[in-house]
Amino acid sequence: MLPVAVLGDVASGSPIIGPGAPTVLVMGRPIACLGDAVTGPSIAGALAMPCSVTVLACGRPVAHMGTMTVGATPTVPPVPISLPVIATGVTVLVAP
Repeated sequence: MLPVAVLGDVASGSPIIGPGAPTVLVMGRPIACLGDAVTGPSIAGALAMPCSVTVLACGRPVAHMGTMTVGATPTVPPVPISLPVIATGVTVLVAP
């Protein structure tokens, strides 16, 4: 079982910005889902697999600790990169 990811959790310093599942709150923040945007100093991209395929929020798989963020660095030229999410929604655990 892994902690769920919520909006504001980070992938190497870059926060998950959403949109998330606004009707599903964990510790007062919307839960993060597959395809949510991530942007910041280390990456600009979106949440990808692995997500919890058996737990859905607003019809989308829920992201958890270890879900990978795929995208590119905000440098010129951009470099493809993949970083794991560090989840803080420790009060809710999901199966990977």
